[in-house]
Amino acid sequence: MNLLQNTLGLLSNKKVIAIFLLILAIAGYKYGYYRLPLATVRPLEAIPLNSPLIFECKSAPATIAAWRKTAYSSEWQGIQFVYKWITDAELYNDIFQKTKSFQNFIPQSTATTGAQWAGNNSFEWLFVFSDYPHKIAINDLIKELDIYKPSSTVFRGTNVYNLSIDQNNKIAIAQYQRLLILSHKTSLVENALEQINNINSNVTFSPQFNTAKLKLQDSALNVYLNFKDLPILLNTLSPQIVPQIDLLSQQMSWWGAKITLQSDKIVSTGSLFPSSNAVFWQKLSQQYPANSPTLCKILPDNTAIAAYVSVEKFQKFYHSLNYPPNEDFNQYILPFIKDELLFFICNPISNDLQADKFVAFRCPDRTIADKLLTAYGKKFGELKEFNQQNFVVKQIASAQLLQPLFGEIINPLQNPFYTTIDDFIIFANSEAGLQNWVEKYNFNRTLSQNSQFAPAVQMMQQKANFGLFINPSYSLSIAKICTKADVHSFLEEQFKNLAPFNPLVINAKGNSGSFASVLHAYFQPNGNANRANNNLASLDSNSTQPKDSLNNQIDNPNDKNNSLVLWRSELRHPIKKTPQLINFPRENKNYIIAQDTARSLYLLDQSGALLWTKQFESQPLGQIQPFDFFANGDIKLVFCTERYVYMLNKDGSVFKQITLIANSVTGLMVLDYNKNGFILLSCADGNLYGYDKNGRPFTGWNPKKGVGKLATAAQIIYDNNLPYIAVQTKTNKVSVYNLDGRQIASPINIETPQGYFQIDQNAQRIAVGTSSGKIIAINNKAKSFALSPADKLNKSPQFIYANISGDIRKDYLRYNNGLLQGHLYDDKNKFVPFLNIILEEKPSELFEVVSPINVFSQIGGLNKPLQQIYLYNNEAKLRAGFPLAGTTAFVLADFLGDKSETLIVGLRNSIVAYKLPAAD
Repeated sequence: MNLLQNTLGLLSNKKVIAIFLLILAIAGYKYGYYRLPLATVRPLEAIPLNSPLIFECKSAPATIAAWRKTAYSSEWQGIQFVYKWITDAELYNDIFQKTKSFQNFIPQSTATTGAQWAGNNSFEWLFVFSDYPHKIAINDLIKELDIYKPSSTVFRGTNVYNLSIDQNNKIAIAQYQRLLILSHKTSLVENALEQINNINSNVTFSPQFNTAKLKLQDSALNVYLNFKDLPILLNTLSPQIVPQIDLLSQQMSWWGAKITLQSDKIVSTGSLFPSSNAVFWQKLSQQYPANSPTLCKILPDNTAIAAYVSVEKFQKFYHSLNYPPNEDFNQYILPFIKDELLFFICNPISNDLQADKFVAFRCPDRTIADKLLTAYGKKFGELKEFNQQNFVVKQIASAQLLQPLFGEIINPLQNPFYTTIDDFIIFANSEAGLQNWVEKYNFNRTLSQNSQFAPAVQMMQQKANFGLFINPSYSLSIAKICTKADVHSFLEEQFKNLAPFNPLVINAKGNSGSFASVLHAYFQPNGNANRANNNLASLDSNSTQPKDSLNNQIDNPNDKNNSLVLWRSELRHPIKKTPQLINFPRENKNYIIAQDTARSLYLLDQSGALLWTKQFESQPLGQIQPFDFFANGDIKLVFCTERYVYMLNKDGSVFKQITLIANSVTGLMVLDYNKNGFILLSCADGNLYGYDKNGRPFTGWNPKKGVGKLATAAQIIYDNNLPYIAVQTKTNKVSVYNLDGRQIASPINIETPQGYFQIDQNAQRIAVGTSSGKIIAINNKAKSFALSPADKLNKSPQFIYANISGDIRKDYLRYNNGLLQGHLYDDKNKFVPFLNIILEEKPSELFEVVSPINVFSQIGGLNKPLQQIYLYNNEAKLRAGFPLAGTTAFVLADFLGDKSETLIVGLRNSIVAYKLPAAD
């Protein structure tokens, strides 16, 4: 009882209560639960915490005026974020200049601004003006802005005014205490008011931001980059690069820097703050860097991007990270890393960057390093060894060589090549890439030997824990690979402004939990501008950069929504057309056959192993046809060139060769009929020639004169198991013949066909699309009728005859510029629409894809300029794991025998097999 009385007596003491409440108030303010009464609202309290980019300056007009005095004014102000900031600041200044009482408001006010994503692939700046020497009355301001037809709404007790500057330009204004808040979006102004009333959702609530905050200086611009929300501004990236950006947003929190514009460069000094849970960067900030980094001397002069890490005792640093143990890495790799690590990408020679990625280490003894790598190679597989000029190059069969160091997402090496020079080990992803590096190094074409880069090299040789080198002239193609096609023209314009700032160099030195960072962007309008423009022009003329790369496809093999690369097999030359699947019944196994642009055929097994390659006197035409010559499952591969019909055995040897009377103009058709077989092809003399399997002229087709040159190989259509021959000529006529060579009815004229005819064996119907959007349907009796154009698809649509609805009959699909419409015959035999959709990614062409595990077909898509492929399910929804890299149409197979789909596609000089995630 005494204890209770004493407690109540203590609480009744007014002084104790006052002290208790004061402590509570201070704690609540410190931890951001509320603002102290009568406290002045700071401008940063109106900036949302999720603002990826913040600009801050004492006077926007004064800062802009100082910028315009520089030699690189037009380039600097042409950068999109800067350009929009200047445009908005000058617009607001012009508006205030038209008033009597507030003409000097903008020049005399501090400008605190945050970039906010505004949807529709755009962002807007939120401006907060403060520190005006006089109190401003917004009611008076609005009265003087009456010409802009102000209207107002109330948000959380504050008036938000909307002004119509012109038909397409509106701004919103609000006042809170002595802050004036402006934006082109009313929602952003309301969002700012929301932050003021909810203190823990603005940037001042972030301890890292408050640590990074800088004092304002005249003519300087304070810039803050919020890495956590950086993906918001980079949402134009392709799906393949998003994981890397997400990883960056998890590693870093804020970067705060002061930017000053000097006569020959832009200089930025400030602090970089890692995320609290980013162990690598937190530990790195506490390390001593190596003296005078030397790795930059091996960087070739065509380096696009280079990042290096420097730690005085690298092995001790690595162990302090407490990464999951990896015995192979610890035994074979870690012992030869001394104190520096370098990752760089050169001016791309490949379309997926794989041939352009390099990793280098400085090692204490390269002899020991070579012994360790040789031992590693013997354990996991040594692939190649050869001499390149004065260098010995070796290859190791390992996709996980540096995974413990770089992690799964950014693991840069797959089966790498490597060589040694002085005390360096250099790894490359490709033989060609390392050969290019050797040539550059031997001819002193490195950054350190190029006078243009002397200031940058000098800066890179200063002690730092982390450094970054960027050559904008060579980075455009990398940026294109990492972004969607619809922003490529924007990127080209931006890189023309960035190209003279060459290079950009960042040095960051650890400071117990953060990094003191310095950035120099060297302005060289004459030194590298011509080369930059030439590089940009060459990319403009060959803008076939894919967003996808094979490396990105195998980053997360355990992700159920990711497509996994099973294998990649190289061809000698670029692939010519879609790879084919050929089934050999004796083995009940599919093989892959492909042809390249140099007249060669290739046969590969299901693991991608090359069984044989064979070159011919001219390009094989059309498809490769399987033919059971002896009716015993011994499949022959039948095709024609201009002069011959070939039959190959499975081992690639020639089983039979038939000399043609005239040059063939299309591929051939093969029919297994009456044990003699029937081979039919079109020749340049306008005749059709038929042969039996032994090369003897076939009755009724010896030859079939006057048909005309065919547009594509003849096809077979059945009627009650009886085969008929359908042909389409280059003069746009479709005819049907029986096996005796008798024409069934008169030829049908097709007005401006879009592509070639397609056949539905179940419906016993031929269909071909026209440029007007009509579809001409023809039965096996050569009777035809027209299906009317679809709405919005009456100008040169692509026609796809595919069974995606699941009906036994194929569906009629029309497609153009992303819009796909489908019609089918319902149970009452009525022609009705069933599909009307805008396809994701908008491929340039579509085709039917037969699934090995489903009764219905799917829709394949190809964008050859972007080197991307797509797969849509039977509801025309893009499948998980797409887009993928590819330059041809593709086929699906169940190679693994587990009811999964393996996709086979051509990609430049290779064939790639992807294991697809299960369909929804």
